[in-house]
Amino acid sequence: MNVEQSLERLPESAIKLIGNDPAVRSRYANGEKLAVILRSGTWARSWLAGSDERERLVLRGLMRHYGSKPFETETLVRLLVRDLPLAGAEVKLAIARLRRSGILFAIRKAWGDKLVYLPSDAVALWQPLLLPAWGEETREEMLVASDVRILTEAYQPPLSVQLIAVWHALIGQPLGWTAKGNLHQQTVAKLNGLPHFGIRVLACLPIVYPHADQLGANTALAIDIGMRLGLTGKVRDRIHLIEGPRLREWLEMTPGEADLKLYELVSTVYAMGDSGLQLASSFVRSLPAGVWIVQKRLEVYGCTSKLEDWILLLEAFGWAERGESDEGSAFRLLADFSLSDTSSALASPIESDLQAKDLFIYVQPDGEVIVPPGAPLKYRWLLREIADVVAEDALSLYKLSKATCERAYNAGYTLARVVSALVEGSGGPLPESVSNALKDWFGMFGKAIIDEAVVLLRTEDGQVAKALLRDGEVADMIKERLTETIFVVDESALPTLRTRLRKLGFPAPERWETVQAEDGGGRCDGILGPATKQGWASLPHDLSVFEPDVIWPANDDMFPGLGDIPASWIAKPRIYHVSTKRQLLEQAIAWETPVYIGREGRSGTFLPSGAIDGEGGWAVSGRWRTEEGDEVEPAVIRSGDIGELMIDLPALQVAEPLATESD
Repeated sequence: MNVEQSLERLPESAIKLIGNDPAVRSRYANGEKLAVILRSGTWARSWLAGSDERERLVLRGLMRHYGSKPFETETLVRLLVRDLPLAGAEVKLAIARLRRSGILFAIRKAWGDKLVYLPSDAVALWQPLLLPAWGEETREEMLVASDVRILTEAYQPPLSVQLIAVWHALIGQPLGWTAKGNLHQQTVAKLNGLPHFGIRVLACLPIVYPHADQLGANTALAIDIGMRLGLTGKVRDRIHLIEGPRLREWLEMTPGEADLKLYELVSTVYAMGDSGLQLASSFVRSLPAGVWIVQKRLEVYGCTSKLEDWILLLEAFGWAERGESDEGSAFRLLADFSLSDTSSALASPIESDLQAKDLFIYVQPDGEVIVPPGAPLKYRWLLREIADVVAEDALSLYKLSKATCERAYNAGYTLARVVSALVEGSGGPLPESVSNALKDWFGMFGKAIIDEAVVLLRTEDGQVAKALLRDGEVADMIKERLTETIFVVDESALPTLRTRLRKLGFPAPERWETVQAEDGGGRCDGILGPATKQGWASLPHDLSVFEPDVIWPANDDMFPGLGDIPASWIAKPRIYHVSTKRQLLEQAIAWETPVYIGREGRSGTFLPSGAIDGEGGWAVSGRWRTEEGDEVEPAVIRSGDIGELMIDLPALQVAEPLATESD
């Protein structure tokens, strides 16, 4: 789940507590939405400036291990205590503080287990700040490759354009099931040939696709994306295109604008089951577009193979090109996917630099229509309805014809509507030859209409009726003449009648079945918020099925028996009897807290892990934490060498409950 979805599930009391965090308070008090604040780069930097180093270490560590995958607190504690100079209690307290700040959230399973998670859209926010794609000594220009040999073999239309083909195909032929539960093979064969991106590159995404034995993973992904955007859906046991305001708003975008949203969707929904893939997607967003980057110069924190997988995926989606330089593999982004400075809203794409003329289509005198890369998606959609696709390249090419106009007429288009749309798209009048051809073609349609409710043949006038009656084949299919222009025809002859009418120059319209959005469509600019629909494919870690957890650990939960120990143990370092030393250390080990040990030769913070009995007394094993706090050194300290001793209990001020069980 993303930030907005996570916040929506919290009670008002929890929202107010997060809104009172120092890094949030002033903006929240001024009426800014909490979901907007918690996706803001300004807020993230402000929080970091006031945070504790241990909180930063925990946030960095959980991102490397889990990304936005949910985790159990104890599992993360074991991982971070092994890798970092932290005690278990410090990790637990840092998690509590991160939840208090609205950075982490938690859910509770029905059987009581609790899982904590970083929202899916927060990885890209924190990665540049905590896990930058290049080191402090590496300047951006040092990443750039020269003399690159391009390996990408052919132009790939961007994903936004590739999806149009699949979604549009569902209008006339929705995807349905047979009585045996299989998909209709005819529709499957049609859809499987539409996406340009291959199936193999999708193997890196942790997704289980339905009907994988019939439907290609690329086609299933295209349908699933449509479902999550609210543009396709299952209605009456068939998957349809959902027509409505949401589809119209999507089609108003340029490919670049739509691809920015699709990048966000792929990164936060489809890649969330793999922390390495999530980090790779976030690394890419921090890189400049349009320049060749040497892959090996990037700091990828152990996810080199995942970065390679992600680049291959971007290439398949038409978002990147791969190459080879003298220094090895290289790639360049074909669009800017970076986050803006103040929020997680995507920055403007490279297409924003296109001139106004690149947003129009070009209608040629021979009926061909040229579509530049920056033209809004609505023109590609329109041309799929009224023309044939000749080529989808950097400049896409479509062709108007009598057959395509008949198809458009069947879809409900009139001559006036087609002309108006082409004039709007081209920004000027149509070539005379095209205008005349459209008038001639559309002039043939509607002269004869088949009423399938009663299987009636209706003609425009008596002259058309006489022409049809003179044709022996048509006359044989007529059962009864009701009026001068209306006839009852043999239902079994309907397909033959359609074919014959077309040959005679009187093609009868065939209306396509469409499905309208029941909820008004919603706004598609909220694809990562509550507007996101349920998909078709199975994704790991669907947290929405669990209840949010709003109970934080109290002092007694984190440090059971705190009120029963001598206050001096946590007040200041003292010298104790050897038996008391052991009791104190065993309590610290049980609580997983650091201790202060004063001894001759070395004093400081020690992270105890266990007591060891041996000849001549006992000893404690653990790790010394350096004065800088960034490293640890394993050690075993004999009881006789321990001087002053104190449990270094982490500050408890944020370990207050968000709510109680009674709430």
